[in-house]
Amino acid sequence: MQQPQPVQPTLPLNLPPSPESSLLKLSQLDPGRPVRVLFLCMGNICRSPLAEGLFHQAVADAHLTSDFEIDSAGTHHYHVGEPPDARARAAAKRHGFEIDHLRARQVNAFDFEYYDLILMADAHNKALLMADCPPEHQHKLRYMTSFASAPYTNQEVPDPYYGGEDGFDHVVAMLKNATQALLVQVTSARNASAA
Repeated sequence: MQQPQPVQPTLPLNLPPSPESSLLKLSQLDPGRPVRVLFLCMGNICRSPLAEGLFHQAVADAHLTSDFEIDSAGTHHYHVGEPPDARARAAAKRHGFEIDHLRARQVNAFDFEYYDLILMADAHNKALLMADCPPEHQHKLRYMTSFASAPYTNQEVPDPYYGGEDGFDHVVAMLKNATQALLVQVTSARNASAA
């Protein structure tokens, strides 16, 4: 039996230009159109479905469901069509939200044009996405924690796949902070442009 590997510590990331540049573009969107947000990790079975579920919950709690279109995907095709990892589903339930209905998919060329924000979990995801994303859409690429508050600001979201339950709970805590901050900042940018 393979020994589980410990969850890697979070590291400050070498970030693309500030999130404000993405928010500026969002403020220029048609106010009648939902903001399209895509969360990305490697296989779309742990971090990105947790982020998608948490953001859906935050948006629903704020009664802003019609203002957002939310999805998740993976950079790799390993798990296409599969539900999130059982440990991710259990962590979601422990924290009061559901992701059982989600199914993994791989990011594709259409996503770069369609989504307004593409939020990735780590530097490995960034390298893969930057290689495939057309230059005119690279301003949309941000880390999931780009909008988070301390202590999670600009931290890599560790992959809990090789760890235990506590690794998934840590990821949920990071992503809850990040998705709530994202909602506040995106909503503020949209409201400022409507004023």
